[in-house]
Amino acid sequence: MVASSGTYDVPPNNVCYEQAAAGTCMGDSGGPALVVRNGQKYVAGVNSIVWGECNMLACGTKVDFYQKWIDEFIGTFAMNGQACSSSGQCYSGYCVKGVCCESACSDPCKTCPKGWCVPAADGTPCDDGLFCNGADSCSAGVCTPGGTPLECRPPSSCQVGSCEEGQGCVYKNLPDGTDCDNLDPCDGPDVCRSGLCQPKGLPLQCDDENPCTKDSCKPGLGCVNQPLPDDTSCADSDRCNGEEVCKGGVCQSSTALDCDDLNPCTEDSCDAVTGCQHQQLAEGTSCGSGRSCQKGLCLPKESGGCSSAGTAPGGWWIFFPALYPVFRRRVDKPRKAA
Repeated sequence: MVASSGTYDVPPNNVCYEQAAAGTCMGDSGGPALVVRNGQKYVAGVNSIVWGECNMLACGTKVDFYQKWIDEFIGTFAMNGQACSSSGQCYSGYCVKGVCCESACSDPCKTCPKGWCVPAADGTPCDDGLFCNGADSCSAGVCTPGGTPLECRPPSSCQVGSCEEGQGCVYKNLPDGTDCDNLDPCDGPDVCRSGLCQPKGLPLQCDDENPCTKDSCKPGLGCVNQPLPDDTSCADSDRCNGEEVCKGGVCQSSTALDCDDLNPCTEDSCDAVTGCQHQQLAEGTSCGSGRSCQKGLCLPKESGGCSSAGTAPGGWWIFFPALYPVFRRRVDKPRKAA
């Protein structure tokens, strides 16, 4: 601080004033430094230091900065049951929850609403100093645990939690390889690794082996097998059982393939890939009374003269095998004896 007569080191939280004519002097320490506001005098500071011959500069410690300490020191001598903000204001020397009390009334289940320490009402929250035994409340003036210990829920299904006094909830990892469930069935079975529930790497198989459904897996739900629209092809790579289409989510077959070529000289069968097969029977295989297979056709057996079938060997119809079914009845009819 700079004054007209020199420079001074002023302690903090002080109010200072010049006194060229007269003012505070040695021996005045502890006296009031007064200010006047609207004709009313107020103590602004407590005299603490002067310079020179009491005619240079004087300072006083600001009382507003230390007001709380002053109030507690001198007190207001409030009686029990009266409001207070500090113990120094009470005649008893005890301010409990804003009320002057007869004693410290420090028990967690004691209260002093009217200046006398009495038991708190049952159910009043309190603290017995323990953390793990759960919430406490007053019962018959005693702070009692609620009966439900603190639950330490681990953040992972691969951990276990416990409560330790002085530490709170403590979590420990389960051994790696322990089965667990991450609540997503689509990624398959899960196991614990370093305290985390992780998939084994075997996704859920949703194929229901039904060609008439669309198979998928929805996270959190699992397999979904949605029926395909009716008449969607569901061919099974077997040509013999006919064409297959979906009906109501079920694969249904049409009429099976008919491989009968009406030729007694072929062995008819069906191959799943290529379809109908007609294997020609061995030459000469009997194909009816007086007939045998000849080059894949069922013809009368050859003889030295007239055939019993009524037509000479090598008759005209042989040259028209396509007409064989038409004239079959004629060929089969025996001729009358001459």
